[in-house]
Amino acid sequence: MRRVISGWNRQVRWSVCAAIGLHLALFVYDVIVGFAPFLQGDRAWDRMAILQNMLKAPAGEWLKAAVNATVVPGEYLFQIPVYLIAGTGGVVLLQVVLTVLSVGCVAAIGRNLFSWRFAGLAAALVYMLVPQNIVYPHQFVTEAISTPFCVFFLYFMVRYLKQGTWTLALYAGLCLGIAIFSRPSLALVIVGLTGLCLLYWRYSGLKRIADLATA
Repeated sequence: MRRVISGWNRQVRWSVCAAIGLHLALFVYDVIVGFAPFLQGDRAWDRMAILQNMLKAPAGEWLKAAVNATVVPGEYLFQIPVYLIAGTGGVVLLQVVLTVLSVGCVAAIGRNLFSWRFAGLAAALVYMLVPQNIVYPHQFVTEAISTPFCVFFLYFMVRYLKQGTWTLALYAGLCLGIAIFSRPSLALVIVGLTGLCLLYWRYSGLKRIADLATA
């Protein structure tokens, strides 16, 4: 774990602290209004309905409840254990924690990719202040899970490309898999990545041939 977070510096910590402050204030608002925003997201009522059905169904009926649902399992399965333990507030806190960690990852990515002194902080602030990233962690929407895990995927991929450690590649694949499970349309990311890898392989290979010919 120490190696994973070794690239985080003061800008990353500042970004994380800012995100904690923002979402802590919003969480206080959630508590005051009885977590009313939680079910105001797109299809949130459908997700809550299947979540409740899964909790009430006998063990042998879970699969039937999932098949008959209007939403895919990835849209509610991550929240069920937390909901059982801590209710709606626990689910919101889980999503907030994921979002805060993703803010730190964006700062780390910016720091690693750009030479400008405040690149990490600027990238994190832009990401943090996107309206969806402010609101979605406090609602029952797929983006509250899929967006942070997409960011985690990018973070580990950047680390892998710089360090070449296969463990980081496995972390990246796991995070992308969770994001796709939560929001299946993100499977298109694999198609895009495959295309980019093929282009890189082709043109980097041509460059090596040209270098050899010149030599």
